Amino acid sequence: MNKYRFLFMLMLAPLFAAFTIFQAFSQTPDIIKQLNAYNVSWDTPGPTSSQSMPIGNGDIGLNVWVEPNGDLLFYIAKTDAWGVADANEKNNWIKEGGVLMKLGKVRVSLSPSQLPKGAAFQQILKLHTGEILVKEGTTELKVWVDANKPVIRVETKSVKPVSVKVTLDNWRIGKGDTVLAKQAKNITWYHRNRKTELSALDDITFGATIKGAGLINKNDTTLQSAKPVTQQVVSIYPLTAKTSTAQQFLTELSTQVAADKQTLTAARTAHQKWWSNFWQRSWVFINGDKDAENTTQGYILQRFVTASAGRGGAPIKFNGSIFVVDNSKYQPNRNEPARAIDADYREWGGQYWFQNTRAMYWPRLAAGDFDEMLPLFKMYADILPGNQALVKKYYKHGGAYFGETAPFWGGLPYMGPEVPENWTGHYFTPILELSMMMLDYYEHTGDKKFARETLLPVASAGLQFFDE
Repeated sequence: MNKYRFLFMLMLAPLFAAFTIFQAFSQTPDIIKQLNAYNVSWDTPGPTSSQSMPIGNGDIGLNVWVEPNGDLLFYIAKTDAWGVADANEKNNWIKEGGVLMKLGKVRVSLSPSQLPKGAAFQQILKLHTGEILVKEGTTELKVWVDANKPVIRVETKSVKPVSVKVTLDNWRIGKGDTVLAKQAKNITWYHRNRKTELSALDDITFGATIKGAGLINKNDTTLQSAKPVTQQVVSIYPLTAKTSTAQQFLTELSTQVAADKQTLTAARTAHQKWWSNFWQRSWVFINGDKDAENTTQGYILQRFVTASAGRGGAPIKFNGSIFVVDNSKYQPNRNEPARAIDADYREWGGQYWFQNTRAMYWPRLAAGDFDEMLPLFKMYADILPGNQALVKKYYKHGGAYFGETAPFWGGLPYMGPEVPENWTGHYFTPILELSMMMLDYYEHTGDKKFARETLLPVASAGLQFFDE
């Protein structure tokens, strides 16, 4: 494992060198000013989800874009919104790993349109404040996902009064999704998994409520301002829960909505403070040519995307995180015809591949983003007891290992020496590298409770497996 650590540090050496040189010249760098130079700004709308911006609070993520008519759209995702594959799915790999689904798609429309032909347009990802700002002429729309609470905010501000309409677009009606009928001043919907042989997915339910002061129902999936306004706040409350009934989920969702009593100003201030503190943890800015600028930009944006999805109920998926989108002309390779896929589709499926997942987590330790390591550690710690039992059953000895590929609930196939190789079946080493990550986490944080309850059980089980 020392070799891996050496290679990793070697790759980061230029970055740390630049960081050290930078601090030598300025002990109090203006992080905000330098960070703002790497905000992403577009001057034309969408027009599709393929031209969307990601944003999130570590658990809830959005893909945000604007259509040419001025409508603001976004997909809602959550790190633990695990669903069951469609009954018609023929790919066993997809069926066996679960599907990390979207909660839905939301459209915000202003009438009259604030983006007539020739009007100025700008969409800005503001890294320091963790928000997306859309400018349509003199009208502004802000989108942010509260860093401290499970709520999405959309704020509109216009010079002249406009009618605001919010519409839920759900493509799974009749396939596990239910939209509540005849709601008063809100849209509420949920997805509930059907029973399958994958018991880990049973009773998982996820959905959300949309509401806003002055918004009334036009139908079950549409809210509209009762009268034209110059300012409007739309709040969306996503939730995932494992409940015995759908009604129990709705009760928990109602409790979550009712608990949102903080003023918008106070919530926004706390949200921006979280992001400010995040960027103050560590920073890397490389001065020089275009390659240096591109490297800095890539590092900053990757760190932002990881922070947007790295504090949730499940670890980050290597194949798209929570930011996959639909594609009307998806073509996996040149030998297959193009086909349409929805935003629930994910190439390589729902299983975690350790060789790819680790690449997103080693840099978190180097950056000091220790809170983002915990979902990864928790998932494997939860898997450990079941895998220990399977090792005992299959190989008649103690210890455990983690499969190179596994769903979030774990499990192992029998892979004795007489079993032919099936790509990664004989890869037994992820538990060793994960233990190294945990050791580094403990070295940096000094968290003795973590060492006692997570690190030692995992590392001990891995060593015992190879010893016996």
